[in-house]
Amino acid sequence: MDVVEVLKILSRQSGMNIVVGRNVIGRVTVFLTDVDFWQALQTILETRDLAYAEKDGLITVMTAQDYERVYGKTFGSKTETKVLTFKNIDAARAKTLLDPFRSKVGTLVTNEGTNTLQVEDTPESLARMESMVAGFDVPTETRVFTLNHGTVEDILPKVSPLVSRDYGNIQADKRSNSIVVTDNPNRLNVIGRMIDSFDVRDRAVLIEAKIVQVLLTDDYQWGINWQYVFDRVAGNALKSPIKGTLSQNLLGVPLSDATPDASGNVKAKGVTGNVKITKLPHGATFSSVINFLDTMVKSNMLSSPRIMALNNREAKIHVGTNQPILTRSIVNAGSATTSAIVTEDVKFQPVGVSLAVIPSIGSDGYLTMKITPEVSSVDSVITTENGSSIPIVRTSEAETNILVKDGVTVVIGG
Repeated sequence: MDVVEVLKILSRQSGMNIVVGRNVIGRVTVFLTDVDFWQALQTILETRDLAYAEKDGLITVMTAQDYERVYGKTFGSKTETKVLTFKNIDAARAKTLLDPFRSKVGTLVTNEGTNTLQVEDTPESLARMESMVAGFDVPTETRVFTLNHGTVEDILPKVSPLVSRDYGNIQADKRSNSIVVTDNPNRLNVIGRMIDSFDVRDRAVLIEAKIVQVLLTDDYQWGINWQYVFDRVAGNALKSPIKGTLSQNLLGVPLSDATPDASGNVKAKGVTGNVKITKLPHGATFSSVINFLDTMVKSNMLSSPRIMALNNREAKIHVGTNQPILTRSIVNAGSATTSAIVTEDVKFQPVGVSLAVIPSIGSDGYLTMKITPEVSSVDSVITTENGSSIPIVRTSEAETNILVKDGVTVVIGG
């Protein structure tokens, strides 16, 4: 039976005045015995998700959506009213914090004179709001943390997440390198310990370096002079068997004795060789020349820098000059009656000895360092047709990452 017809029957049987809204439609089947009017009405409305409002003996039946739109709350919801008094926070601020958590039927009204908030809502929402108030209506303090070694730009992002979201506040003052925090005492203690752990003095390391240039000569040799053999052996020399012996520790042999004699034997400082190749087509016998000339090389101390570097920061030293590079550009080629317009641009390229290092200092006495030594010099200068000078720079550079213990010497060569 149509729900409207059912409501008509219920009105005639009870003598109650019922007004049916235009959106009330649908069919309903009910069998009721020994129930009063209000029980029957409630049962019928629940089957079709309907609601009613009673005023001055007139009952208006409507859909649940129309009821919520007209009265601003859900049909059948029970609300309670409480007055919340605040001690440490403004009622207006509390309303802002609690408003997202009220239900659709809830209302919040502030009284700034008494610093109270009147809340009308469902029991569940009221209980949740009271729990939140107990969390943020607490005593607060303001402390100023002055940094000694760190900067507010570095430390502020690390401690900001620790500030209470509801009522805490944090600000930075770059001029005094200070951080100002307002929060409850317990949270302030946590923030203070975090700031102390970050505001520490940077570790530093003293690096002593010696940049030495080594000049090798032809006297520094190590190996067998097979060219001496091949100059004398033709054809199938490589297929011939090799026989001979080596004598060691002849340290007193002069450098001049490294020259092969008429028999093909050679003496060198440290090694003398007598390796023979036999069974050649013409029956000759030749001795190889073994050169192991352990002579001293020439060295040149280019620089001996000492530099102090902070942890994880680049330190760089340069000893030399800035080589100018002149570039000329023709802006206007001119004509038979006018001269050409030429502009000059001068750029500088550093030349000399430089050392760059980035240390990462550990607490266990070890350092991880990125080291980049460089030695450069002007080999020659090229002058272009338009008068630009381009220097040809000879550069020796190395770059490496090493792990070294404090006080240990590291040699980088190449």
